[in-house]
Amino acid sequence: MSTDLYSLENQENSTSKNTFTWIKCNESTSAQKVYFYHNKDKTQWAIEGLIGSYKDKNLLGYHFNIPYEEGDITKTYNLTSEFVAYHSTDSPGHETQTYRAEEAEVTISINTFTERATGSFKATFREQSAHMNVTGDFEMYYIQKEYL
Repeated sequence: MSTDLYSLENQENSTSKNTFTWIKCNESTSAQKVYFYHNKDKTQWAIEGLIGSYKDKNLLGYHFNIPYEEGDITKTYNLTSEFVAYHSTDSPGHETQTYRAEEAEVTISINTFTERATGSFKATFREQSAHMNVTGDFEMYYIQKEYL
């Protein structure tokens, strides 16, 4: 993942209208923090939703990157390592585990003129991390400032 999540976690989530929800293990979750931004060079869009925090050792989130384009675009992307899941574990070091999707499909409509994006996603992970398999959707009303 090309984003420093530790620094993102401290950013104000000023986009309260943005939504990112997922279904994992038959349980629906709405992200507490949602990020929609591009990198400094404008080569990638990043969309991310998470709950919990590193500090409280209860972080769970999904993040994906897609190629940057401007205009009014609707596309479906087949992703692998660009789609990442992460969560804190209750292990001795309270580490955060990161999982890269074996395959993922993201369908997205982005309009950079209105700063709006909507879409859906589905990702499957390798057998040992199948508990992170997910489907979900998102609706973004505002592009945040670049983070990278």
